[in-house]
Amino acid sequence: LVSTDGANWTPLTTPSLDDRNAAIFFNNTFITAGKNHSIRQSGTILPSANGYYAWRESNFPDHDPLSTPQADRDGDGISNLIEYALGSSPLSGSANNGPSALPQALIASPEALLSGRLTLQVNLPDPAASDIIHVVEAASSPAGTWTPLATKVGTGAWTWNPGDTSRIVLGTPASGRIIVKVGDSVTMSAGIRRFLRLKTYPNQ
Repeated sequence: LVSTDGANWTPLTTPSLDDRNAAIFFNNTFITAGKNHSIRQSGTILPSANGYYAWRESNFPDHDPLSTPQADRDGDGISNLIEYALGSSPLSGSANNGPSALPQALIASPEALLSGRLTLQVNLPDPAASDIIHVVEAASSPAGTWTPLATKVGTGAWTWNPGDTSRIVLGTPASGRIIVKVGDSVTMSAGIRRFLRLKTYPNQ
């Protein structure tokens, strides 16, 4: 679905009831929705005063209107600041620099720690931007209370927030990137509808 006014939606495709890969772009926010679950990546955030601006200078030396943090120079539905945080190019919306760079919903993951849990997979630069905070949050309703599951401040280590067993699985860094998987604190067998999102904002 696509919405330009926040009220009227236009379908891009008509997925079946069992389709686990529906997608929505709205107000710089990317949402992937499964049959009973969704993953949300938030893009409405403000810039930091350090690393982002050095990155902006290297990519937008002309400082035109499409160089602002909230703008989308390459038209791929991802704001410049989110491109910075995820380490993708703001000048190309193809291949790994487009929507495929965004967090992905995993219904099944081979890791024992994530078995039977809705999981958010994020592909991040390694090391991460020092002026960015990433928080994976969970809720039982998009309009409900979002609870932090895992937090990463700048280049620091990921922290599991709920207590008990950590559901954070880190891949092996390769070519300056790392795959991070964060499982929900609630198992899918509980029969509770759950939502996960990546909230990204400046470390100020």
